[in-house]
Amino acid sequence: MWRAARFACPLAFALVILLAGLTSSYSVAKVPGRMIAQDRQSGDRVTAAVSVTARHPKAIYFRVTASPKQSIKTSYLLTCVIGYASRRSSVKVTGRTPYVRKMKMKYRNPDVCYVIASSHVRNTGTVKIQVFSKK
Repeated sequence: MWRAARFACPLAFALVILLAGLTSSYSVAKVPGRMIAQDRQSGDRVTAAVSVTARHPKAIYFRVTASPKQSIKTSYLLTCVIGYASRRSSVKVTGRTPYVRKMKMKYRNPDVCYVIASSHVRNTGTVKIQVFSKK
């Protein structure tokens, strides 16, 4: 019985490490909310771009994937409006796919937000950009 316990502990430890690795990679790829726009382009040095209006969003996210996985350049312009006032934010980032990021909203509960986002790959492949809105 002592031998069974001796082997069960390392096995349980390995199982916990494996499950922690699976859940952490899953949480990076999962995006909350509903997809409101996407674009996919294939070829050599292609750019995927979206333009969309989100009504009453609590948060806006974008996800970029590329096949094969490679470095991407992504930028977005986000303009949010409350009544007659508007504020905008723009960001340029470079990263490796899959890439998920929450957009910086200048208002907490805007009436509407206008999103323009694009992603570019330097090599041959497929790039896909998706925009999600959480209400």
